[in-house]
Amino acid sequence: MRAFRLKPIIFILALMACQLSGCLPLQMPLHQDPDRLTAACDSLRKLVTSSTETASAALGLETLFRSKVDTEDVPCISGEIRRILSNPLDISRFISDMVFTPRDPLWPGGIEPGMLPIMTRFMKVVSHNNLSLFHSPKNFDHIDLTAYADLIASILEEAGGHIRNAFSGLSEDEYKTLLTYSLAFLSNFISPGLLKDEDLTRFIRIASKVDSNEIREAFMSLAWLFSVEHIGILRYLSSRADSFESVQKKGRSLGGEILLSRQSRSGLIVIGGPGSNVYTKDTAVIIDLGGDDTYLNNSGSPVYEGNGLEISRMTPSASIVIDVKGNDSYMSTRTGSMGSGIMGVGILMDIEGEDTYSGSILSQGSGFLGIGCLIDLQGNDLYSAQEISQGAALFGNGLLLDGRGDDKYSGAKYIQGFGGPGGRGLLLDISGNDLYTAGVKYGSTYGTPGVYHTVAQGAAWGLRGKAAGGVGILHDTAGDDIYIAGNFSQGTGYYLGLGVLMDDAGNDRYVGSRYCQGSAAHLAAGIILDRKGSDSYTARIAASQGGAWDMAFACALDFEGDDVYEGGDLAMGAAAQNAIGFFYDGYGKDRYTASSMGFGYGGDLTYEGGRQASNLGIFLDTGGCSDLYGIKDLANNLRLQRGEKGIFVDE
Repeated sequence: MRAFRLKPIIFILALMACQLSGCLPLQMPLHQDPDRLTAACDSLRKLVTSSTETASAALGLETLFRSKVDTEDVPCISGEIRRILSNPLDISRFISDMVFTPRDPLWPGGIEPGMLPIMTRFMKVVSHNNLSLFHSPKNFDHIDLTAYADLIASILEEAGGHIRNAFSGLSEDEYKTLLTYSLAFLSNFISPGLLKDEDLTRFIRIASKVDSNEIREAFMSLAWLFSVEHIGILRYLSSRADSFESVQKKGRSLGGEILLSRQSRSGLIVIGGPGSNVYTKDTAVIIDLGGDDTYLNNSGSPVYEGNGLEISRMTPSASIVIDVKGNDSYMSTRTGSMGSGIMGVGILMDIEGEDTYSGSILSQGSGFLGIGCLIDLQGNDLYSAQEISQGAALFGNGLLLDGRGDDKYSGAKYIQGFGGPGGRGLLLDISGNDLYTAGVKYGSTYGTPGVYHTVAQGAAWGLRGKAAGGVGILHDTAGDDIYIAGNFSQGTGYYLGLGVLMDDAGNDRYVGSRYCQGSAAHLAAGIILDRKGSDSYTARIAASQGGAWDMAFACALDFEGDDVYEGGDLAMGAAAQNAIGFFYDGYGKDRYTASSMGFGYGGDLTYEGGRQASNLGIFLDTGGCSDLYGIKDLANNLRLQRGEKGIFVDE
């Protein structure tokens, strides 16, 4: 039998080659036929430009948006928010650029081939798009665990170098300030009032100076871990795990059978055996080959040392956990766990099994001044967390990718595809009938009983006058899904933030409250897009389903199905205070209920004397089916102007 020993230098050279390759941005094929999206957006554009009055209103609002964005003197304004506010009628191309999945939602041959393209696109990496070196399957007859550990250590060390470079542009005093105030900033972001304004402003200024390109390079240094080749190696190791000699049968901090345990310059590297292990000791790397395991440690997250809300140092700054199979439990009450990148890079990948994740703040694929990534390839999984979790980020990137399975996600606030200042958060679920819930901890800031402040499920949030919001995306590609949240949720942006919720297929149910289901406020943008299925939308109180307020753009698109919509004020293509609200529903017998200040309604213009611009609210139902409207004067086959530059069309 031919022996094959992994040679770290080969893979290091491969990684270097990828780093040096300068390719054009990756273009992924759409999961669904893009013509549906193009047709819907073309219909909206034609309706806007069908009269001089509405065309002039749109042009005036675009000019206003562009001017206001350019004059906002705050850091972290994303290219995405600049683009969509400067040309909201180009929404078709904009949404196409944000689709992450290949054409087949089940990905023949496994989910693995699509992971790297998704990551490079989401991270905005353009220097790593020659991914062929990561996809060269080999047949391995034998793998030496020591050589494998050497390889992991080498790429981890490379990542650590990039992380150090990311902070090298800060002065000694600035870096100390970053450490001192990082956890206080998180606490203040969750519950404002802890930090003085001058300390908050100083922290934001310093955080904005961290080199995000170096953080991304650190993450991509570890990209081989997600490759088809590496996952094949892991499965091979798992199948032969019983043949490896154990270095530990029992232990306290590494409970269970351990095949390898060694210190590297980046920290402790552990390879766990096929049995059930309990991990309590923090590590740089854990590769577990099987068994129903329990993780009570950092679980693939950088570890910080400190006192109270002050961090003294990070050790290590990059951490990895890969669990090959088994029904595993990941539990932590600390800030930063389960694929969290706090001032570094954190990766947690679970390949097989039905798993439970229970975390606190900054957990389950979250980034804060770094990149965090949680990937679960298959199984019916349970995710629960508190704040800034489940594909969420501040001054970094957070990604949660779940493959096959009926999954349940729950949390409190800033979760499930959330982007705060300088952050890009993505929750991508590939298949299964999933349940997303957010709330039950923070009451509505408007004082509404029984309603929660959630900012979740494709949401972005900025700090007005201090820092722009980021980009938050929740994308579910298949299954009959349920989304339940409170205020500012389900495709919502606030203050220079962009929130997007996309669902590609299934009969889905959406429940939200004020500002939800494609809404935006204060120079922001929010989009909800449902491609297939007979869906139900419930939005309480105001601003939903294409409802925009104060120099904002909101859009709700549903291509087909017999849908039911319930909204309140400023709903279903409505705009006020110099805003644009679009609503589009394609083929199907639909039912609508909302107030008279909805259905393509142009509302008040009282802010700053009207700003010499108008509103633009568009409601468009196409397909020729018989629809039901819950207010008088609206009917099938009707075109009607409503309010200040509002248009209702049923055709």
